[in-house]
Amino acid sequence: MIAAPLAVMPVATALPGSDKGPPKRYRVQAASPGLALLAEIDRGGGDGAQLEVLVGDTVPGYGKITSIGQRGTAWVVTTEHGNIQ
Repeated sequence: MIAAPLAVMPVATALPGSDKGPPKRYRVQAASPGLALLAEIDRGGGDGAQLEVLVGDTVPGYGKITSIGQRGTAWVVTTEHGNIQ
């Protein structure tokens, strides 16, 4: 008996947000060491949904948070794929 060959289907990979329009943008609304409250920047430039994050959490489009700290007087959330200020 000869087995039929298996069909191989390609797996599509997409960047975060690529199928849902442009990636979301955030700004730091409030923070303390290791904890931040991010506000989504809507298309009109105003604040949208809020997201409370800790070091180790993942932010859509930015990846895993590696640190939350101050640079001068500004709070910065450092992620695998960029900073959020």
